[in-house]
Amino acid sequence: MEKRVLILASVASMIGQFNRDNISLLQEMGYKVDVACNFKNGSTFSEESAKQLKKELIEQGVRCFHVDFSRSPVQIGKHVQCYRTVKRLMLENQYLFCHCHSPIGGAIARIAGHATKTKIIYTAHGFHFFKGASVLNWAIYYPIELLLSYWTNCLITINKEDYYRAKYKFHVKKTVYIPGVGIDSNRFLNLGISREQKRQELGLSKEDIFVLSVGELNKNKNHEVVVRALAGLKGQNIVYMIAGEGNQREHLKTLAEENGVSLRLLGFREDICPLLEAADVFAFPSKREGLSVSVMEAMFMKKPVIASKIRGNIDLIKDGENGLLVYPNTVDAWEQGMNKMINTIGTYHLGEKKRLKSLEKKNINEKMMQIYKG
Repeated sequence: MEKRVLILASVASMIGQFNRDNISLLQEMGYKVDVACNFKNGSTFSEESAKQLKKELIEQGVRCFHVDFSRSPVQIGKHVQCYRTVKRLMLENQYLFCHCHSPIGGAIARIAGHATKTKIIYTAHGFHFFKGASVLNWAIYYPIELLLSYWTNCLITINKEDYYRAKYKFHVKKTVYIPGVGIDSNRFLNLGISREQKRQELGLSKEDIFVLSVGELNKNKNHEVVVRALAGLKGQNIVYMIAGEGNQREHLKTLAEENGVSLRLLGFREDICPLLEAADVFAFPSKREGLSVSVMEAMFMKKPVIASKIRGNIDLIKDGENGLLVYPNTVDAWEQGMNKMINTIGTYHLGEKKRLKSLEKKNINEKMMQIYKG
């Protein structure tokens, strides 16, 4: 009998960024894999990237199904239509299980799974309710997740706050903590370019202090607080670069110009490791995260990290040891933190082996294999 499983997410980027290893792992275990997501809209991938992902998955032997998921919770009619599509897929293919992701895609998959008696594994990439979240977020998302927990066979959480809340408040049959998708440490070897060469390529002098951030240019990623903080540190040759695209590009450029901050927006980049090699400090000011791959990459590259004191980041950064934690919306605290970080770079204990080993992709994949074995 054919062993077929479904990987489902609202958008293609969730498949491309967080599930390529899961798909390969399942195939190695002898499963036939189907993927269902929105390959056209609502993704942080460009349309071309989504098409390329679908092409690569098909070449890998994966069947791909486009489902017109919306990331807006108010488009009820569209959600009902997607539910019918997912339910039909489950009935037609009799999946041994469905591994689903993202709040709306995960909700629809779990409702369809309950209706079709399909086993459900759900990865929560950071609940929308957390310490410090708005009352509205708690009012909308918490009751939904509480209800859907009855229809979830295994819940994977990627940070400790979500894990303890789910374990003691929800009704999932099994709750597991796995720190993200893991990091392949081999990526940080043989970069093909030295720190000096990369800095030269970026037009940096030896005196320049290079602060790097990675993430979408949007309100949640909160790059604005770093720009405002750096406005108070003039005269230190600080160059701030952000790798990422988003709707705040023009706003950040204008803000930097008004405050005399040297800001360079690098757009989407595939050379994050060489950029980290060239950087002096990694800044991660997000207001909300599940568990940041960018922070983990900076840790593996042994860069001091200044990050917002939020869920997920506090699992990775030990304040005063391998970085600094600062409340996300306090410009004065960021200014003081940035100043301290820049002037005491050599005092941080970077690349602590035990912590990095727990984040290795090999260890994460072993844990995922045990979950898939059931």
